[in-house]
Amino acid sequence: MYGDDMRAFEANGIAISIALALALPSPASADTEPGPISFAPINNATSSKYYESKVATISAIDAPSPISITNGLYKLNDGLYTEQAGTVNVDDRVSVLVKASNRSARSVSATLTVGGVAASFTVTTGGAIDTIPDSFSFSAVKDAKPGAAYVSKPALSTGITRSIPAASAAWPERSVPVIRSMSK
Repeated sequence: MYGDDMRAFEANGIAISIALALALPSPASADTEPGPISFAPINNATSSKYYESKVATISAIDAPSPISITNGLYKLNDGLYTEQAGTVNVDDRVSVLVKASNRSARSVSATLTVGGVAASFTVTTGGAIDTIPDSFSFSAVKDAKPGAAYVSKPALSTGITRSIPAASAAWPERSVPVIRSMSK
């Protein structure tokens, strides 16, 4: 008889467990996608100098969220700058560090990603677009025959910040399509 009572209790226990499981609300999934994150760009930056973004505060998450960066460094709260992936919590403060280009009129961007939300911090160096190259020369051809065409050795053009069309003053119809941008 005891065995029959135990089977009935076990059967009732399973029924009670199932009923409790169905009656209890399921736990909500964690929200690790933060509210909007943005960093104001910096323009007219000094070449090769490091620039720090203004602080952004992480919001709208209720669990630790992954954080990573490309092409720069980030800092959490009052910590040290790092490029290593990590985690953030709600109300953490984050800033980004970017080194400006060593060339004028160039942009460098770092992208911070928190819980799948990406924000870029862009630093653009100042300076006008320079399309006048530094002086350069070609070697003279000795014992040149009148009317003969000669090909010079290549000359490196520096000092320009953008690609420019190039042509020979003597032979404009044989222009070179583009000279690649070179810095000083």
